[in-house]
Amino acid sequence: MAQDPIYANTPSTSTNVRYTSKDHHADAPHENVPDSAHSANNSSDLQTPVCPRSTWLVLVACTLLLVIVIPVIVYCTRQKQAALEIQLSAAERELHELKARNVKDITDLQKQFEAIAKHCASGWKIFNGKCYCFSTDMKNWTESRDACVTMGGHLVIIESAEELYFLKKHGMGSNWIGLTDSVKEGDWRWVDNTPLSDSSRFWYGKEPDNWKGDKVIHPEGEDCAQMDFTRPYYGNWLDAFCDSHKKMICESK
Repeated sequence: MAQDPIYANTPSTSTNVRYTSKDHHADAPHENVPDSAHSANNSSDLQTPVCPRSTWLVLVACTLLLVIVIPVIVYCTRQKQAALEIQLSAAERELHELKARNVKDITDLQKQFEAIAKHCASGWKIFNGKCYCFSTDMKNWTESRDACVTMGGHLVIIESAEELYFLKKHGMGSNWIGLTDSVKEGDWRWVDNTPLSDSSRFWYGKEPDNWKGDKVIHPEGEDCAQMDFTRPYYGNWLDAFCDSHKKMICESK
């Protein structure tokens, strides 16, 4: 059958309408990505991070440093310990030697003390290698001097503050000592004629004052020295009338 001329050049809609895959995908809704693609992405995200080269170099350097330094420290510590042990051993030897010397010194001193003790008469006290007698009877200065000579000694001669302390410890009241200026006023001398030393003067206050007594009953003044043990350690000497009666301190070597 012949077609109508009007429709001869008109394309058929059934045969000419095509959908390309490109147009189809462009207009089609987004489809799910396959699971294999997700798995690949996840595995790449979970990969272990790789340390930089510099980090490995630092670790290696630290390890080598420890390997070298630790033995050096151990060696130095052992050397110091050995040196300390040597010093300790030397100190112990020195201590033992010192103890031995001290024992010997103590023994020698004890022997000297025993020798002095045997040398001193009964009732006499020992100080610095000398013997001292503190009397209880009372005499004037001249009688006291003679009594000490009779006992094998003399009135005490005081040569130091240490000796003064010793006498103070054992003495009581007022005691004659071996010091007088009866030969020449103001020239104080010991019984052995030794002049009084400037370094061993223990006068009390303004003593000696050479007091002549009330109404000058002692025109010669005070020419003999006494120790007054009620006074302080330093400064307990006073001049007194030689005919006064007091205790005495005798000394012998």
